[in-house]
Amino acid sequence: MVCQHATVEFGICQSCGYDLAGDEHRLLIDKLLVQKDKLLTACKIAYRKHHLGHESIGWDELSDLLLNTLTEIMGDDEFCEWLEHFKKYATTNVTIDNSMMIRCPSCYKEYSIPMGKNVCPHCGY
Repeated sequence: MVCQHATVEFGICQSCGYDLAGDEHRLLIDKLLVQKDKLLTACKIAYRKHHLGHESIGWDELSDLLLNTLTEIMGDDEFCEWLEHFKKYATTNVTIDNSMMIRCPSCYKEYSIPMGKNVCPHCGY
């Protein structure tokens, strides 16, 4: 059923009660399920290569799979921004939540910075 009325408020047709937002939610859920499957596949292959030592997976193949999966899920622009961020701080320690531990050049204290935010919480530098 597709509503032909023009009186829509909050995703619900005021004339017939058809839930227009339901279609959008179903499309979003379908997209998320596809992304989940792609991420799981990439993680499983990476685990097989890194932890189980499967020779059937080449390092180049794994690298290409991870690159393609990340760019497909994140988008090219976000991936490039993420990559540049880590290249910029390549000598720092990356934490599990994608933040990094760096040492402030002003007060010399270590602190964790999330991606895109680089202000020392101790001195504001």
